[in-house]
Amino acid sequence: MPLLVLLRLGVRSLKLHKLRSSLSILGVVFGVAAVVAMSSVGEGARRETLAQIAALGIDTVTLRPRPPAPGEKPAAALPAAAAESVGRVVPGVRAVAPLRVAELPAEAGGRTAAVIAIGTTPGYREATRLEVASGRFLADLDVADRKRVAVLGAAVARALFPLESPLGESVR
Repeated sequence: MPLLVLLRLGVRSLKLHKLRSSLSILGVVFGVAAVVAMSSVGEGARRETLAQIAALGIDTVTLRPRPPAPGEKPAAALPAAAAESVGRVVPGVRAVAPLRVAELPAEAGGRTAAVIAIGTTPGYREATRLEVASGRFLADLDVADRKRVAVLGAAVARALFPLESPLGESVR
């Protein structure tokens, strides 16, 4: 059959069965919209997941002493020299930052707060991709001179200094 005859036959069939034609078209439209919506949601979830994994540090390696066996004395912390040697030995390392973590009470201006204190080096900022809102991060000179300086997180700064700036203030 010629194409023109087939086209006329199709148009006549659509006109004769208006309700069935409308419902079929509506079903196709909703089906395509549902597939597009689900694909968009899936792609958005995939991108968000990758962004969160990247924020955790997909390219970060953490070295810790092995956990002690039952009844065994816990191993000593890795020495700072071990962290420095990792930076020299492993190719492509951007930053190395040894850590010491302790939960301690902090006090400033008569206010106290339980904080998680992290003892580290200036390389920690680059290793964790931290941004400083005000003030500055640790410097190599601070470590070399063993200066008593601290970088406060936003929650600790609000708890200890709710009405004033913590810059230059003492924290114990």
